[in-house]
Amino acid sequence: MPWWSRKKAAEEISERYFPISERTLLHWPIATVILNGKACAEDTAWCDEAERRLQAMLENQGGHLAPLQAAARANAGRADARERRQQVAEKLRAGKRREKGGEVVVTT
Repeated sequence: MPWWSRKKAAEEISERYFPISERTLLHWPIATVILNGKACAEDTAWCDEAERRLQAMLENQGGHLAPLQAAARANAGRADARERRQQVAEKLRAGKRREKGGEVVVTT
């Protein structure tokens, strides 16, 4: 799974969910590791926290956030895709893979 620095996470979250700065992410309760001198966490951790905060914002604001509600519905499809990527990654870790013409083919 990809690891995002706070800068990369801020860019991705701003693009997918809502505007946010790198400094704001300092206060998010996400466990980070230091990679090449930068605090990083898995992309799923950043996205899960962003989705949780977006849902909380929608619940608190009621019907005033129609554009954000549309974004939340669009992100529901991304959650399904993320789940499928995680399943593939688990299969890869289990060693059930083979290479075919430069591509990795996962078998179940």
